[in-house]
Amino acid sequence: MCFCARNIWSLDRLVEIAKVQSTEGSNAIEGIRTTGTRLRQLFADKTTPRNRDEKEIMGYRDVLNTIHESYEYIPVKASYILQLHRNLYRYSEKSIGGSFKATQNYISATDDTGREFVLDRH
Repeated sequence: MCFCARNIWSLDRLVEIAKVQSTEGSNAIEGIRTTGTRLRQLFADKTTPRNRDEKEIMGYRDVLNTIHESYEYIPVKASYILQLHRNLYRYSEKSIGGSFKATQNYISATDDTGREFVLDRH
């Protein structure tokens, strides 16, 4: 293998590692987890998802791959964003993929007495 081919292989490998780590980290923020082995198998399409978390990981993986492979051709338009959102939920039983949210977000907290209150209305 020539020096150039080895560097391309190394770069491709680093990109794949970064995508797996991004998928793991981004999903962990949402409480979506699986083992490292299962994550690598799911990412490599070597297995099928076993549960809701793994289905959501598969959708994230697909969207991340689409963006990585085609970012220069994806305009920032609502229709494209909704398509990516639809793909994100492709494996999920949730029917929210591909549509705008229709409800208000309320960020709340609970104080020391157990009283819940709204922090911000966005």
